[in-house]
Amino acid sequence: MSSKHHFKPCYCKYNLQKTMYKLALLLACIAFTGCSDSQKTKYDSKILCADIGATRIKAQVLHPDMTLSELQRTNIFHFPSNSWLNERLPLLFSPQENSCLMQQFRGSYDVISFGITGPVADEKYYVNSERKIPRNLKQKCTELAGCPVFVENDAIVWARGALVWQNLMSKKVQYPCLAITLGTGAGIVLLRSPDDMVGIEIYFLDISFSHLKKVTSGQPDYNELNMPWPHNAIGEAFFVWARNEHPEWDDARIQLTYNERIAAFVEDMQELLQQQFQIQLKSVMIGGGNSRYTSSRYLKSKLSKQIMLLNAQHLAKHKVSSDIIALLGCIHPPEYKKASLFPSWDDISRKK
Repeated sequence: MSSKHHFKPCYCKYNLQKTMYKLALLLACIAFTGCSDSQKTKYDSKILCADIGATRIKAQVLHPDMTLSELQRTNIFHFPSNSWLNERLPLLFSPQENSCLMQQFRGSYDVISFGITGPVADEKYYVNSERKIPRNLKQKCTELAGCPVFVENDAIVWARGALVWQNLMSKKVQYPCLAITLGTGAGIVLLRSPDDMVGIEIYFLDISFSHLKKVTSGQPDYNELNMPWPHNAIGEAFFVWARNEHPEWDDARIQLTYNERIAAFVEDMQELLQQQFQIQLKSVMIGGGNSRYTSSRYLKSKLSKQIMLLNAQHLAKHKVSSDIIALLGCIHPPEYKKASLFPSWDDISRKK
């Protein structure tokens, strides 16, 4: 009797320990698997997307597979960017700081993905003397943000977002395609296919832009906006120059002159692409704030190519903000093949 009493508790204790051990292993496996799935879902679901341009920051938290109805309900937040385009830029994403982004979005995202004006290669930023943005921008932002951060050139982000939008609209893009964003400056991307993109830094190109120069006589290379050639010829500086130097021009004349410049610029780019990549463009896709002044009919007649305008008028028909395009390009950063840079990083670094 006593031996049974001594044996039974020991047997129960042994079984209990064995059961608890198995349960602990099971819970650990569940926790490990659940953590992996959770992180994947968490990563995919809340992405702080930001487009950092020369004058404005556009931002919102988005998730993959955004539907048209969701995009129609999405409000884009705008902030001035001029005070952040310097060595302070990583602080913009620090939860410990009271930046404009953190005031609006702190704690509402799991990943940050942003496009920024200027050359970017392998998520490193080309440093110029004016801005002093850290070259190791991704690393600095990741350290301060405490979450994964992805960095890309803003024109490439816009081009990717434009493809997402065209797919959403069931529109077929003809490749090779030249993507142009017209804002403070001009962003240029060559799309050889949906996942083969080349960001083209036009300021660093050693070409004459002969077609563009024929239609830009009278406008200096630099002006009060301090935009270099050819950005000042087709960016915001053109409108400043036109209003100041030609007050007699009405809106129709300004629009016609602007479209002449865009057509001439595309002709210059076509010659460059033929020479450097043996490519004949089949289409041109245009967006950005100043794309509202472009005419698809005029450009198509001059260039004989498929012209796709993703401007404010087009997107307003679908009740969507024109700023959504660039943010759509931030949603799936790991899935995309890295865009290449032309001229090369070394060539850009040598030209200062």
